[in-house]
Amino acid sequence: MNPLALGLALILTGIIITALGTVNIYYDRFVFRNTEECDAVITKLRRIQGKSWNPNVCIQINAEYSVNGRLVAGSYYTLLISSIVKYEVGESVTVEVNPKNPKAFRIREIEETTEMQYTKKRSPIITGIGLAILAAGIIVIIMM
Repeated sequence: MNPLALGLALILTGIIITALGTVNIYYDRFVFRNTEECDAVITKLRRIQGKSWNPNVCIQINAEYSVNGRLVAGSYYTLLISSIVKYEVGESVTVEVNPKNPKAFRIREIEETTEMQYTKKRSPIITGIGLAILAAGIIVIIMM
C-alpha cells in the first residue's frame, strides 16, 4: 500500500474521531455548565431508525420554553436506544437550558440514563484514540 495514502487516511480518521469525542466533551462541560430547569412543550419529534438489527435511533426533539421571560424554540439531538424515547409531540417535559445559549437544551431524564452516562465517560477515551490515530498518520508520512 502507498505510505502516503495510508498516512493521509490515518490523519483523516484521527481528525474525525477526535472531533466526535471533543464535541461531546465541549457540550457537556461548557454549553451545559450553568443550566436552569424550564418547563417545555415538545413541538417536533423526529426518529431516524438505522438498520433493523440496530436498537439505536437518532432523535431530534424541538421544544418551546421560556427563558428570561422570552419564548425560545430550541433543539435536542442525540443517539439513543429506541426503547428510551417515550415522548410525543405536545407533551410537557422539564428541560435544562443554559441562559447564555438558550436554543440548545437537554432532557435530564435522558441524560441520566446509563447509556448516556457511558457515552460521557468514554468521550475522553475516544478523543485520545483519535489523537493517537492522527499521530500515527503523521509519523507514517514523516517516515516516508
